[in-house]
Amino acid sequence: MNQTILVRRETIRSEAFAVTLSLLLVLGQVCSLTAQAQGKQSSKKSALTADQRIAHVLSRLTFGARPGDFERVKAIGVNEFIRRQLDSDSVDDVAVQARLRRLPTLGTRRQNLSPRRRRLQQNLPTRRPLIRSLRSDRRRQMQTRCLRCRLTKA
Repeated sequence: MNQTILVRRETIRSEAFAVTLSLLLVLGQVCSLTAQAQGKQSSKKSALTADQRIAHVLSRLTFGARPGDFERVKAIGVNEFIRRQLDSDSVDDVAVQARLRRLPTLGTRRQNLSPRRRRLQQNLPTRRPLIRSLRSDRRRQMQTRCLRCRLTKA
């Protein structure tokens, strides 16, 4: 019995080794195919002309090219344009800050927002009477239809 267990363990080990070896071979093939595919993609990217590359970068990194963007990117270079796009500190947001200052709730503390909201809601007309009247109109319509059905069946 012990010999049977030992033989069984050795066969399991050899099968595990064979499976591991085959997985490594498959993984090697996948890695080589991936490397080949990346090599092909990089050769495709280099096939773009300078103007095509600028147009591609403008379409991918912005919401569409504005007038003058193409010439500006051509003057500073694609890599510098990408660096500037990714550097948020270089963006001049004075105009945005001025617009945001006009919104009073952005500067309000969270604790003060809830009472302000309640005051605003108190000043709004309630919708409940309107909903109630719509429901009663609908109820009357249904009652009228039922009455008509009863009269036509009788």
